[in-house]
Amino acid sequence: MILRDDEHTEITESSLDTLNGEGSSRPCLVVIQGEDIGKVYEFNRDEIDIGRSSENCIPLNEGKVSRQHAVIRRTGDGYLLDDLGSTNGTFVNGHRVNEVQLVDGDLLSIGRTTLKFVVQAGVESEFHERIYRMATIDTLTGVSNRKVFSDRLKAEFSKAQRYNRPMGLIMIDLDHFKSINDRFGHASGDSVLKEVARRLSENIRKSDLLARFGGEEFAIILPETDLDESARIAEKLRRCMVEPGFIADGNEFSVTISAGVASYQADASDEGVLFSRADRRLYDAKHRGRNQVLIWDTIEDS
Repeated sequence: MILRDDEHTEITESSLDTLNGEGSSRPCLVVIQGEDIGKVYEFNRDEIDIGRSSENCIPLNEGKVSRQHAVIRRTGDGYLLDDLGSTNGTFVNGHRVNEVQLVDGDLLSIGRTTLKFVVQAGVESEFHERIYRMATIDTLTGVSNRKVFSDRLKAEFSKAQRYNRPMGLIMIDLDHFKSINDRFGHASGDSVLKEVARRLSENIRKSDLLARFGGEEFAIILPETDLDESARIAEKLRRCMVEPGFIADGNEFSVTISAGVASYQADASDEGVLFSRADRRLYDAKHRGRNQVLIWDTIEDS
C-alpha cells in the first residue's frame, strides 16, 4: 500500500519504521472509524472531555452522543476513562464500561465514532495524521476539502438551529478563470488558486472554515455570524483580490471574485436550504456582471 500526503511524500507500510518517533510520546486518541478518520487528539491536559458539545476537547456532533458523554483523567498509573452517565453508553473493546483504566491499543467507541488509544504517539499517530490530512485537505491549495465543508456545514447548522444562534455562509467563484488558464497555462492557473486561497485564509477568523468546494469555487462557513457581518466579510474578501495584482509568466494581471451570502434563518429547514440560497446568490452575481457580492435576504427573497 502506498499513501501520499499533500506534500507528495511517499509512505509505505515498510517505511513506517523509518519515521522519526523521537518526538513527543504523549498519549493520544486516533479516529479509526467515523467522519474524521485519521484525526489525532493528543492528550495535552490532565482531563480530556468527550461529548456532543463543541466545548469538549473531543467534540462528536452525533445524536447518540450525550452533551457531556465521557472524560479521560490522568492518574498516577496512566489514564482512567469515566462514562458521565451517558444515555447510549461508552464502549471499550466492544464492552460497555462505566470506569476503566486505558491501555495501549484499546478501542474506544462512542456513537458512530471509534478511537484508538495510542501511548507511543510518535510513529503511529504521525501515520494517522498523514491519512487524516489526505482525507481532509485539498492538495493544491492546502485548505479544507469539500467533504470537510459538508460535514462542518451540517454540524454548524445543527448547532445554530438548536440554540437559535446566527451562522453565515459565503460561496465564492473566481471570475473568468478559464481565460487565465488559456492565456498563461494550467500551472499558472494553479498558482492563482493557491494565492486566492492564501488571501482568503488571511482575511477570515480562526473560527471560520475555508474550503475549496471544487474547481475555482470556494466556500466559507462563519459560525456565530449574522447576515450583515457575513456580507461585510464577503466584501472584504472581494476587495483583497484587487491589490496587489497577480503575477504569471512575468505579467501582472487582476483577479476578481463573485460571492453569494446567506445566513441561518428559522425558515431554513436544513443545511441544504442554506447552501442553495448562498449558491443562488453566487449564480446571480456571476450573471449580473461579476466582481460583486449578493446576499439572500429572507424578507426580500421570500
